[in-house]
Amino acid sequence: MTRVVIVIPTYRRPQSLERLLRELELQSCQESVAVVVADNDPIDCSGLATVDKIANAGYRFPLSAVLVSEKGVSLVRNALLRIALSELEADFVALIDDDEWPRAEWLDALLQAQTKFSAGVVAGPVVSVFDEIPSRAIATCRCFQPERHDDGPLPIVWGACNLLITRDTLMGLEAPWFDPAYGLSGGEDVELFMRLRSQGCRFAWANNARVFEQVPATRSRLSWVMRRAFRIGNTDMFSQLRWRYARSPKVFVALRVIGQAIVVALGLPFFLLLPRARIEILYQSMRVFGKLAALGGIHYDEYA
Repeated sequence: MTRVVIVIPTYRRPQSLERLLRELELQSCQESVAVVVADNDPIDCSGLATVDKIANAGYRFPLSAVLVSEKGVSLVRNALLRIALSELEADFVALIDDDEWPRAEWLDALLQAQTKFSAGVVAGPVVSVFDEIPSRAIATCRCFQPERHDDGPLPIVWGACNLLITRDTLMGLEAPWFDPAYGLSGGEDVELFMRLRSQGCRFAWANNARVFEQVPATRSRLSWVMRRAFRIGNTDMFSQLRWRYARSPKVFVALRVIGQAIVVALGLPFFLLLPRARIEILYQSMRVFGKLAALGGIHYDEYA
C-alpha cells in the first residue's frame, strides 16, 4: 500500500492547527497515511501541546510532532522531510500549512494527478477565507486569488502550502531541500521548484485538490499586501538569479526588470479611475521594487 506522510509546519496557531488536524481525519483517501507536525515555537510549544491532546484522545492516522527550536520556515520544512523520508519511509510527502484545511478528496486528487501525469510535484488551488470582509479591491487582489489552471502538466508551481512531492523527487536532491537562506524571508519553496525544474522535474496541477486558507484581518490590509508583494518580488528574483539567469549578465536581468517597471507605469492612468486597478498597479509596482532591491543585493526578511 502506498504510504503518504502529511507534514505540517506550525507557529503559534493552536486553534488553526487543531481545525486542520480534525479536517484531515475526514480524508477519503484509503492509502496508508501518517501526519507529522513541526512546532517552531520553543517558548510556548502550543503546537506540541495540540498534537499531544489530539493524539491522546484517539486519532484516525498515526500522529506525531517534533520541536524545531531555531527559527526559520526552511529549517522546519527540512525537519519534516527528514522524518517523512527517513523514519516513516514515505512514498509521497504532502505539504499543507497550519492555517489551512482541505476538502475531503484533497489527497486522492493529488495522488490521482501524480499518477496520471507522471509528475514529481503536484499542486492544487488555495482559496482565501477572510476573518473580516475586506474591500472588494483587496479581496480580488492577486495575492488572495487561487491559481487557476486546467488539470495537467505545468512548467512550474509556485507554493508549498498545497503540495504533493514524490519520494524519488526528494531523494534526487541533496539535503537541505529548502534553502536555509530563505528561512526568515519566505520564498524557499520557489527556490526549490526552480532548482527542481533545472533538473528536469515534471510538475502538474490538480483542480480538485482544493484547500482553504484563513486570512486574519491583519492580512487583509493594504500595508500587508504591499509588504507581501515586495517580498515576493525580492525572493523570486534571488531565485531567478540563481537558476533562471545563472548564465545571464546582471545588466541584462536589470534591463528586463526595468522593462517590467515601464509596463507598470503605463497602467498609472487607470490608477485614478478604478479602485481595483489601483491595488493591482500598486501590487505589481511593489513586486518590481522587490526585484530591484534583490538586484542591489538587498534580501528582505519578512518574518525576521
